[in-house]
Amino acid sequence: MSEESWPGLFNEVILYELPVSEIAPYFNQGFGRPTKELHTVIGVLILQQTHDLTDALTVEQPAFNIQWHYALQNPSDPDAAYSGHKGLGYQVQVMVTYTETSDEQEKAETLNLITYVETEKACQSDAQALIPAIETADERDLGPREVQADSLYGSDVNSETAKDAGVELVAPTMGARQNMEITLADFEFSDDGHVVSCPKGNKPDISNEKDGRFSQGFDPVTCAGCPCINECPVKAGKKYYYLRYDNKDVRIAKRRKYEQSDEFKVRYRWRAGAEATMSEFDRRTGVKHLRVRRLKAVRYCAALKAIGICIFRAAAVRMALNAS
Repeated sequence: MSEESWPGLFNEVILYELPVSEIAPYFNQGFGRPTKELHTVIGVLILQQTHDLTDALTVEQPAFNIQWHYALQNPSDPDAAYSGHKGLGYQVQVMVTYTETSDEQEKAETLNLITYVETEKACQSDAQALIPAIETADERDLGPREVQADSLYGSDVNSETAKDAGVELVAPTMGARQNMEITLADFEFSDDGHVVSCPKGNKPDISNEKDGRFSQGFDPVTCAGCPCINECPVKAGKKYYYLRYDNKDVRIAKRRKYEQSDEFKVRYRWRAGAEATMSEFDRRTGVKHLRVRRLKAVRYCAALKAIGICIFRAAAVRMALNAS
């Protein structure tokens, strides 16, 4: 058990006896990027050398190694958890309405509110937060027709589940495309998932589908002589060069192709409004620097602070309408 081995000793005895006061003067609270909690930083450095790890491996340990997670756990707030990206603590999931206009007057006179707020441990996956947000907002008659989110929320499962609920998810797909690489997104598809043509305009000689899995066979002479063959996902077979995929692959390919369109870029630009809301949330209410501990208390404060943001916004809209 972790509490009986070195992680327990480190957490209970060593972690909060580390000489944080010796390095704290070198950090300025009002200047530069916020740092990780200093006890955790020093603890990580000690454990890195103890286990003789590279920097790259060390970064992963607090999030994915249960012993490190236990050792670096904040003993004064056992509900808090560690995220390799966000550090130790909690995270707040927020959904906010937005206005599709660049007209400053119209924006000033339109009320955009936070319709969902939920506090979670920092280790929880963003991918699991989208559907509960949609369902909870819908239960309060605040359900959206469209949700814009970043790629962490944009899984195929989330996209399909949202669609079943009558909500369109506008979010980039995960994974970066390699330069000079042809992907499934470069092929043309029919509405039923079959390939119409390859990126060079060649049609498949055969096209089969069974239980949602597709097999497309292209002329071997044409494929073998194609200058793009080394970058293409087709694979040589006995009779044809084959392209094999399933319904999920098709959906993701179509989304990736749509992401390159001007229409997507125009629609997705409103996503920045969510980042502005989070900035306002922290700047006006101090939600990132709460004076409470434990999940229940943090959730309570975050919810009331979100209400405060809605009040501020409603007051600003009323002033704008009165002025006009």
